Order: sequence, then C-alpha cells, then structure tokens
Amino acid sequence: MKSAGDMIGGCFKVIQSFPFVIGTLYFAEEAVSGQTRSCFIHALSERVAGKLPDPEAVIRRDASVFFPIRKVFVEDGTLYQVFDRLSGTLLAYRLERESFRVPEAAALGRKVCSRVLSLYARGEFALVHPQNMLLLPKGNIRFLYGGKQGVLPKQPGLFMDTNAKSRRLEEQIDVFMLGAMVYRMITGRNPVSTGLKVPRASRFRPDIPREMDDLLDEALSASPEKRPELSRMEAVFGRFSASPFQKGG
Repeated sequence: MKSAGDMIGGCFKVIQSFPFVIGTLYFAEEAVSGQTRSCFIHALSERVAGKLPDPEAVIRRDASVFFPIRKVFVEDGTLYQVFDRLSGTLLAYRLERESFRVPEAAALGRKVCSRVLSLYARGEFALVHPQNMLLLPKGNIRFLYGGKQGVLPKQPGLFMDTNAKSRRLEEQIDVFMLGAMVYRMITGRNPVSTGLKVPRASRFRPDIPREMDDLLDEALSASPEKRPELSRMEAVFGRFSASPFQKGG
C-alpha cells in the first residue's frame, strides 16, 4: 500500500489513500504542462486478485454505468486504474453523515437492481457496495469498479463466469450486499456486524412497510438459497419509491 508522497507510474503523487471494498483507492496529483491535476486511482494487487488482467480488457466498459477510465497500467504486481474526474457524492460518505427516508432508500435500491440486471444481460458486473457507488443528479448512479465478467475479480480471488451456476452465485452475493446497503441507509446500522441473525429493520424504523421489511429480512438471510431474486427486489422497492436522493432522515 502506498503512503502520502509515494509515486505511482512515475507521474502520480499520492496525496491520500482510502479503504475500498476490494483493493485501495488513492487520491493523487499529476503534473501536466506545468500545472497540477488531481485524480483518483484504484489499485488492485496480484495478491488480492489472484491474477491480473490485460489492462486493455479493463478499460473497455460502459461509460453510462461506470466512471470512464483514463489510463490502466501494471506496476510492481499491481493493476492501477486512473479515473477521469469524478463527480457526484460517494454513497459511503453520505451514509457516515445521515440516514435516508424509506422512500428514498427504496428508490436507490430499485435503481441499483435495474443497473445490475442490465449488466447481467451484457455479461458485465459491478460491486454493490457504498464505497463503489456515486450518487448523481436526477437519481442517477455510477460505479467505480466493475466491467466485463471474468476480467476483474468479484471478491478477492473470485472471478465470475456467465454460466448459470456462476450467475446464480453472483446474484446471491449481490442480493445480500444490496440488502445490507438499503438496511444501513434506513437504520443507520451495519447488519454485517450484528451476527448471523440480523434484527429486522422495523425494529429501528417502524415506518418501513411490512413488505419491504420482509424483503430485507430475506435478502440478509445467512442461507443464500433463501435470498430473493433481484427482479423481485426491484419490484418491491419500486412500490415504495419516491423522488430519489433527497436529504432527510
């Protein structure tokens, strides 16, 4: 892991590092034509990934779903992705500071379901995690990490495929991660830290609709086969959605 002042690729100076769901995210500066330009860089080591992909395969992805990558290279056994200027609010940043109204959380949950299902259909993936998601105007979202199936790992050392078995495993992972994200948005609590049996969201937010409460309970089941499909989550969230990303607890 790089420290402040270290160089990446001979031209990017690390200013700060941030925890990320997989790998590390750096805020760095680059000197261009006598001026300093800032950027974010994602780093993924071969130790974490298990294997490193061809940089050309990483850079090819949908710019409407993912933030565009300006440059990809490998240095000292680590894959670096240099992003174009990022815009929006990182969901993890907002979660640290405020809770969401139930209709707002449902709207974001529905949007994530829609995005991820469309990625499945194209043989692509994105990590469903607050650290990997930026909230944009008009209810839009973009992911940082993801792309073509099998190019980057879904989890450390875990590469997904497009066959039916791999597809169902991936959906079970995404359902749990989405359930955990919406649960935290509503309750302000991380369900992963509560043990095998997660308290119902209604225990902390009695205003949550029963159908949505049941859905989150199923999504956070310790038994993957008991988790709902993303298409059902999209439908339920859609019934309780409001104008997304408005502030309010």
